[in-house]
Amino acid sequence: MSLDYNTVQRISRIVGVVVLALGVVMIGVGGYWFWHQWMFTAHSSFTYGQVIENQREEFSNRGDNFSHTAYRAIVRFTADHNQIVICRDAVAFNPPSFSVGKQSKYCTIPAIRSIRSLTGDGKIS
Repeated sequence: MSLDYNTVQRISRIVGVVVLALGVVMIGVGGYWFWHQWMFTAHSSFTYGQVIENQREEFSNRGDNFSHTAYRAIVRFTADHNQIVICRDAVAFNPPSFSVGKQSKYCTIPAIRSIRSLTGDGKIS
């Protein structure tokens, strides 16, 4: 089957429009993610906190009997004006990513009770 010049041009235009649209969507998603990260960092403060509990969570998939256990760190730290704040980590891991009693540096926004851990090399995880 051979395609004439006009059919090839039409297919090329359709593929070009689809690729352009996907590129615009990816740039929009990347920009939103960057803005979200920037706002968190701009409105946060750094403080030392202590893991007080690794909260156990069970996850299972629908349709099969497979389930797994993950652990979410519960962190206590002192915020502005000596206010004690307790936050849950946003992600649960197996094995637990932190040991109970571990003191670490955290990037936090106490008003929305959100935390991000700082690894030993100072990078936000």
